Amino acid sequence: MALALAVLGSRADRAAIFVAAGLIAVLAAPLRARLQRSADRLVYGARGDPYAALADLGRRITGSPGDLLHQVVRAVADALRAPYAAVILAGEQAPTASAGHQAGPEIVVPLTLRGRQAGSLIVAQRTPNEHYSQRDLTLLHDLAQHIAVAAHAATLARDLQHSRESLVAAREEERRRIRRDLHDGLGPALAGIMFGLDAARNTLATDPQATAVTLAELKTEVQASITDVRRLVYDLWPPDLDQLGLVPAVQAYAARLGERGALDIYVSAPALPPLPAAVEVAAYRIAAEALTNAARHSRARHTTVAFTIDNAQLRLEIIDDGVGIATRRNDRRTGVGLAAMAERAAELGGACSAGSRDGGTAVVAVLPLRVTS
Repeated sequence: MALALAVLGSRADRAAIFVAAGLIAVLAAPLRARLQRSADRLVYGARGDPYAALADLGRRITGSPGDLLHQVVRAVADALRAPYAAVILAGEQAPTASAGHQAGPEIVVPLTLRGRQAGSLIVAQRTPNEHYSQRDLTLLHDLAQHIAVAAHAATLARDLQHSRESLVAAREEERRRIRRDLHDGLGPALAGIMFGLDAARNTLATDPQATAVTLAELKTEVQASITDVRRLVYDLWPPDLDQLGLVPAVQAYAARLGERGALDIYVSAPALPPLPAAVEVAAYRIAAEALTNAARHSRARHTTVAFTIDNAQLRLEIIDDGVGIATRRNDRRTGVGLAAMAERAAELGGACSAGSRDGGTAVVAVLPLRVTS
């Protein structure tokens, strides 16, 4: 009204003044609302507009998993005007991503996806005495539902990277072992055979008997080198798998162990479908390692090996009636063998565990049949 009087003057018609005041109010309302929204955003962030906060979060959840969480925590800090926000992935102690600086009390919101916790969202209060309102907490939990997806993706990326690093380390260790065997074993043996042949050639005309002795010794050395080559080949890929198949190969290995000692081994399996090569070799190695441990360390008399197919997974159980895993853990070689079995299963996305059962030891491995290269 005062603005209308200022514009029309005090002598203007009262009706005109009221009409002008109404027009001014209508025109000024959008401007006032816009200024109010700007002030609210400046003071309160996006918490006054939950849709805007969610939309901003959606725009930031793009790109690679590596920088995904960094964008997420920035969006949370901006939405709530929080001095600090962070995400800690499940299984980690330190924040994977953070924005701002820690100051004052914090709120911890679980990040849950399909019933499993993917991590935690941590948000600091704006001041030690300023608590978040119920509206703020509702917005925070709404944001957490979407952040859980990003946390799950980051966890998968982390686990994939760890798996790749383990595979690379295992491959390089295998190469180092093969190089050492060739350099320190087979190489010097072949060099010695070459020198022996030179010696035999030098004595062939003058001392045939000495030549015959040298050739006999060289034959023994060649046979030993052939054994070394076969061992190297066997370490790369057990030939029994190609010649016999998985279950017969394990039965043959069990028979060889049984011939060396008093361990009685029984292998059972249904008719198995064709298995991926990686699954076959992993199952064979796990079974061979478990049987070797049973023969050397468990003092068992009987051991059973059972193969089953369940839910597109190959399940392998090796159970003995020996002293149990608690007693055998003191043996360093046994511990290394258990770790090797677990690593072989993990490389395929499966699992392998060992524990005591009825006084003996049970090794259980589960290997998925859908293996991608």
